[in-house]
Amino acid sequence: MKWLHIYLLVAESVINPGALEPQHVSLLLHLNGFDTGRFGHGVRAAFARFPFDGPSTSTQRDLPDSCLDLLIDAAHNVGFADRVPRVRGIPDTSDYSANIDVSVRLDPQTPSRVLSFSMQSMGYRGVDAPALAAFFGTLCEVCGLDAAIRDTLCACETD
Repeated sequence: MKWLHIYLLVAESVINPGALEPQHVSLLLHLNGFDTGRFGHGVRAAFARFPFDGPSTSTQRDLPDSCLDLLIDAAHNVGFADRVPRVRGIPDTSDYSANIDVSVRLDPQTPSRVLSFSMQSMGYRGVDAPALAAFFGTLCEVCGLDAAIRDTLCACETD
């Protein structure tokens, strides 16, 4: 049996000189995938984008079954099967910041692994940073997310 549940929230803000409030852009993504053999299979993603300067969009789509194996492999490679990946934001002096919250569950019998971190324009680093960037890259690719969110999620440095 294969099973995957991913919940991802990205909240970005940029403080513009003279602005009273920082602007926010968010992505909310929820993905479920399963293959129980004779009882069925499927991969479905639902996500909403809330851009800085335009209307929000909401999309739901069924994904090819092959996406389930790609995402499960990427989640295992970053360590979600056993632990929370080890990454941290890189501090800098930019006016940009992003809060990333991702919850991954690879088995209905085990709890989700939840990774939360904040970063600025330099991105994130850590032992698992390259594998996390690959996981986010795979997720963006199979869900058809735009380059801007991919650039945010994949901005990493190795230690």
